Amino acid sequence: MITYLSKSANEWTSDTTLPLPFVDSEILTARTADDTIDVASYTFLSQLELAMIHEEGGSFSVVLFSLGYARRPRIIRSMWLPFFTCCELKHAKLDVCVINCDANAIVLLLKQGKQSGSDKDTCPQLDMNSGRRAAGFEVLDSMVFLVVRTSPSFFKIPVTHELAQCVETGTFPDNLTIVTGHVPDIPRPHFRFSEGMEPLDNRRAILRCYELSKNFFFDQY
Repeated sequence: MITYLSKSANEWTSDTTLPLPFVDSEILTARTADDTIDVASYTFLSQLELAMIHEEGGSFSVVLFSLGYARRPRIIRSMWLPFFTCCELKHAKLDVCVINCDANAIVLLLKQGKQSGSDKDTCPQLDMNSGRRAAGFEVLDSMVFLVVRTSPSFFKIPVTHELAQCVETGTFPDNLTIVTGHVPDIPRPHFRFSEGMEPLDNRRAILRCYELSKNFFFDQY
């Protein structure tokens, strides 16, 4: 059985407060890319604006890189990945993923453009863990960011040997798997998807959550 548990920001990691985002000050104060002076800030906000229009996951490779998610030995890329599930070989397009090159594993997957995920969104991560299990390496938990336009939800999946094997065979695990998640607390939650990170108050709140998740991410992966 797989179940979902929503958590507040303070419960999402061991941190008791949301850290300030480690970004250029213009990203927090400029309403649009045209209002910036710094080139990096212009690039960051331009990618957010493109994501609001086209809902393309590739924009977030720049965003995650700017937020510091690509610290060595991790790299950020988009890719087509073959994976084995339900006893069949399939292929999935990963909008943006973070790969730990030392561990040879996808440790973070960002899925763009849907208001809810599907099983196939996380199967590639679990399948790479299956490969690690078969090779005798430790199985890594997975992080998934589901982003609609520029509004994210954050998930942690405890990947067990049993769960990875069930993905391969298309069965459900006998033991309970609890997927925990957090949705940023923003001033106007009913307009979460239409506003995204365009309003400055939303942007500050969401970037704090990215920073919090990044701190946990580097502690674990």
